[in-house]
Amino acid sequence: MQRSKSRNRKALSFLLVSTILFTAACDMNKTIEKEIEKNDTAEKSNLEDSSANNKELNESQKEKLKESDSQTAEDAVKHNEQEKAVEASKKVVKEKENFTDLNEFVTYIQNKYYEYHAKLITEDQFYKTIEKYFSSKIHDNLPKNEVLKKQTFMTVQQSIQKTIKSPIKDYKYTTPNYNEKYEYAYSLRKYTLKNGKTIYFKLEMQKENNSWKVLDDRYTQPYIKIDEQYEFKERAKID
Repeated sequence: MQRSKSRNRKALSFLLVSTILFTAACDMNKTIEKEIEKNDTAEKSNLEDSSANNKELNESQKEKLKESDSQTAEDAVKHNEQEKAVEASKKVVKEKENFTDLNEFVTYIQNKYYEYHAKLITEDQFYKTIEKYFSSKIHDNLPKNEVLKKQTFMTVQQSIQKTIKSPIKDYKYTTPNYNEKYEYAYSLRKYTLKNGKTIYFKLEMQKENNSWKVLDDRYTQPYIKIDEQYEFKERAKID
């Protein structure tokens, strides 16, 4: 009798978790579709802006900037949301038990997310690779039961993968933006689909016990690609 009650409780718990995950996945599907639509418009704007960002302002451009003072608040917000970032060079990084080098960790993890979303590796391969790099925050928010932990994490990833209706043609990722004080960093990732559309993600990382861990990976706004020389000039102006 007690065993029967225990089985019923486990079944009820599993059903509750599955229902919550299904609802969350449905909401995420709607978010993904909206992001793809917004990215189409933003991508066209980025292509126009990127060439100007990589050149010093001439007198004509300065005049245009003065005219832009009359832009609406909404236009200003949209422009600010498009972060300027330097794209990293793709490299092959081997798996390690712990990553202490941020650039190596970014390269390795960004590649693994791409391989899974592009269906180049299986669900089990992806989870076994990524699970040991979870931050303590992710572990705290996932069920303690290993089966439910995997199901919870992979349900979200499956939802993303299924909603990318066109195959992923290629991916790019940016050099990490690092906050030394909080030992926090992030890198942006861009998927180019075969149908010409683009999707962007933000990989967030936290340093724990001198090793880098995955904090989150979620949808984000498109970024404007710049080169390292432009970034150096901008930092020099601030300094």
